[in-house]
Amino acid sequence: MNYGNTPGNIKCTMHLLLTLLILAACNPDEKDIQPIPSNNPASGIQEDIGISQPTVTQHPFSETENAVEIVVGHIRGGKVTEKNVEVALETAGLTKDGKTPFTVTFVPGATSIDEHAFFECTSLTGVVIREGINMIGGFAFLNCTSLTSVELPASVDYIDPYAFWVCPSLTDISVDSDNPHFMSESHVLFNKGKTTLVRYPGGRSGTYSIPDGTVSIRSGAFQGSALTGVAIPDSVTTIERRAFQDCILLTDVMIPKSVTLIPQYAFAYCTSLRDLDIPDNVKAIDTLAFWLCTSLTRIVIPASVTDIDKEAFEGCEPLVIYGDTDSAAHTYAKENGMPFKFI
Repeated sequence: MNYGNTPGNIKCTMHLLLTLLILAACNPDEKDIQPIPSNNPASGIQEDIGISQPTVTQHPFSETENAVEIVVGHIRGGKVTEKNVEVALETAGLTKDGKTPFTVTFVPGATSIDEHAFFECTSLTGVVIREGINMIGGFAFLNCTSLTSVELPASVDYIDPYAFWVCPSLTDISVDSDNPHFMSESHVLFNKGKTTLVRYPGGRSGTYSIPDGTVSIRSGAFQGSALTGVAIPDSVTTIERRAFQDCILLTDVMIPKSVTLIPQYAFAYCTSLRDLDIPDNVKAIDTLAFWLCTSLTRIVIPASVTDIDKEAFEGCEPLVIYGDTDSAAHTYAKENGMPFKFI
């Protein structure tokens, strides 16, 4: 692993690999359990979190720079939680927001990564999840701002829509080819049949064309990404809530006629979005769909739209709505004191 040059371009001659093994509390093999030194910050609180005493092993390697890898094994109850992650880091002499970058590898033993487990681990750079983990909970990696890559095993069958919320450096999501539920194409996470786009890595910039054949864009799929443009094919019929929320660099989006609903928070806080044409066949624009799109100055709403929530364009003060006479768009503009122009 390469984490860049050390200050003064002095190359480290030793690679520090700290391995944390959290052993099974149910009938553990006694020879595998090593006592924690009394001065270790993790000692004395193991009973509170339900894990057996971990061991820390140091492995020297040459011609590489300092890095730390934490290997997480058996955990009582199978859940990786925020509390036992903190203990693991303390045992390894690390903190969530420290200067030393670290990666995490999950070996067989743990079965799920609980919600908020790695909340604000800003030094976490990579995650390798081995066979056995079947669930990744909501906000499990929330605000892991240095996380660049995630490897998923064949065993994972559920990933919460918000598991990788606010991971602005994430550029690569890979999936074991034997996984029956998920797959990855061009670093983007899909369901196995590639009909649902599950998660676009937040650190990938530029433009992206969603593959033809995709039917739905999952909730939060593009949240916070560095995209500047996205093309949505006619095969997409469903855009779920918060799909493009916080895409602050997004300036260009093409919504197909196959979509009938712009849901809650779909494009909320897309502060660079300037001009948008809602296609025919869209029937409703839900609450806060374009909340705080502060650069949005022009939107064309067709007569097919019959329902616009009162707060659909909350915080879009410069916005001018274009539409037909006596349409829902016309009525909305009049009732909310917004500029309106006929098309």
